[in-house]
Amino acid sequence: MKIRLLATLTGHSGPVYDLCYDARNHRIFSASADKKVASWSTTTHQNIPPNITMPYTVFAMALDTENQRLWLGGSTGNLHVVSLQEKQELKNFEVHQSPIFKILYIPKKQMVVAADGKGVLSLWDSNTLAHKVTLPLSDTKIRALRYTESTDLLTVGLSNGMREQISLTNLNSESKKAVSNYVEPINDVLQHLTTGNWIYALKNGHLLFVNEAKDKVLDLPAHNYGIYRLALLNGGRHLVSCSRDKSLKLWNLSDFKVTQKIEAKDQGHSRSVNTLCPINDTQFCSGGDDGVLKIWELTAEA
Repeated sequence: MKIRLLATLTGHSGPVYDLCYDARNHRIFSASADKKVASWSTTTHQNIPPNITMPYTVFAMALDTENQRLWLGGSTGNLHVVSLQEKQELKNFEVHQSPIFKILYIPKKQMVVAADGKGVLSLWDSNTLAHKVTLPLSDTKIRALRYTESTDLLTVGLSNGMREQISLTNLNSESKKAVSNYVEPINDVLQHLTTGNWIYALKNGHLLFVNEAKDKVLDLPAHNYGIYRLALLNGGRHLVSCSRDKSLKLWNLSDFKVTQKIEAKDQGHSRSVNTLCPINDTQFCSGGDDGVLKIWELTAEA
């Protein structure tokens, strides 16, 4: 299997920090340092309305697909809620005191979780927009969140190398442990739905594959610099990683080997690749410091 480029989307004048996909309307939203949140058609690969201008940089966002609302986390710690149907801002919350680096929408719980640079989580009702609770977990940044429906646990990756799991049933901390023998910030975390194993992207460029049941860890030096995001493709048989080293890598999870590396010379990004967003089981979008979005497709080798 190989990745091929489908489209390059240009229009931002600054780095792209986050992406989210709206399957209902076949569009991608991108948040950039140019203080714009742009919308792109995944059918025509063109910029389409709405395009939102913010008073500051948006580092993180999530789409509430049911209510068609964008949750936007700013460099100031403000948390904005924008109605895509009403085409207006509904709320501007000032709960966080530091930049928001991650937002997660959890449809089953009708909940939005925001995480900031001082280790604080805020939980919100996605229907009523009510603030449910604020949870100070650490004094370090939180960049990684993942929800597991079968256990109702929220997994949080901290910048001190710890991962904490919080029950969304009772909001208690169920477990907290270091994911490796060294202290290294966690930038992203995934759980493989078939194996149940955890995959961590670290700031030092390593990938960790963790089987907690057997207490086994596979530690791979995957990139030259920090890995920012991960995405599973092809029914979980392949993994894509993106990095500050300006590259994308495709991994075969049957043997944990790299099958493809994409750099600028391969039609990839010319600067740091900051974010990934799955579109479906074979397509995804990437965004980077070059201000460009690229849409890719996983295909069988010719």
